[in-house]
Amino acid sequence: MSKIRDFFIGLPAACGAPNAKAWGQVNALQYDHEIANPLSVFADDGRPVAERLETAFGWAGRDPEKAGIEDYARRLAHLLALSDAVDRKGRKELAGERNVLAGSLSILEPRYPTVSALMTVSEASVAPLSGWA
Repeated sequence: MSKIRDFFIGLPAACGAPNAKAWGQVNALQYDHEIANPLSVFADDGRPVAERLETAFGWAGRDPEKAGIEDYARRLAHLLALSDAVDRKGRKELAGERNVLAGSLSILEPRYPTVSALMTVSEASVAPLSGWA
């Protein structure tokens, strides 16, 4: 379907979450009914991106040993949303934040190959990728 949808569905497994398949299905429902819907709570309504994405990470935070990869995945999703806001929605005031985040994530990317197999920092740094409200 869409690279963004596949990213959200695959994140629980890529991060080693327990019950990853079920969490992936939850993220599929959330993507199909919320993230891809321009009228949803995920739509760009001026709230911080991290706040809008929080519910897509209900599976995270259960294992302290996975905190690094989970934080990386969450920040990569944030970068994806920032890129969409800057490139597709014209929110140029967010360009600096996007560039700083992309720079810090690119240094970490080699540590998390299971996540970068779903979405690289380069891919998340540019929009438009279809399928984001």
